[in-house]
Parts: sequence; C-alpha cells; structure tokens
Amino acid sequence: MATARYEIHPSDAGWVIKHDNESSQPYEFPEAAFEAAVAAASLSLKNKLDISITVTHQPPGRRPMAEQQEIVSATSSQQQAPL
Repeated sequence: MATARYEIHPSDAGWVIKHDNESSQPYEFPEAAFEAAVAAASLSLKNKLDISITVTHQPPGRRPMAEQQEIVSATSSQQQAPL
C-alpha cells in the first residue's frame, strides 16, 4: 500500500509542509503547519493510504534522520475507536 508522507520543517519564511515533492506556503508556527498537515492527511486516509507525518526542528539536510522527531505515524490499516 502506498504511503502519503507529510514532512514539516522550518524554512527561511516559516514552517512548511513537504508532500509529493512540493512545499506548502509557509506557516508562522509549527502547530499551524501540523494542523494543516493533519487536515490534508485525512483526505489521504479516506483514499486508504498509509500516512506518515514528521516534524523536524532543523531544515532538511542539517540533522541526521535518526534524530528527527516523528510526531504522528498512522496507517489506514489500523482500526481506531470512533471519537
């Protein structure tokens, strides 16, 4: 199954979301970028894709992958209780 990956990281203009090799407009705060990524990921979830959302506090290429902090990793194959 395909995985929809959303990578949130700082840029010169703010916090951006990278998805499908494209970057979003900058967000002022990482929380705003995270909320936007979760909203976008919900559409991927409806399309039965696995989902990975990663937030790093360093620009790409400046921190080893092992030190990145993964905030959310969910798959559409997991069953979750209704809210």
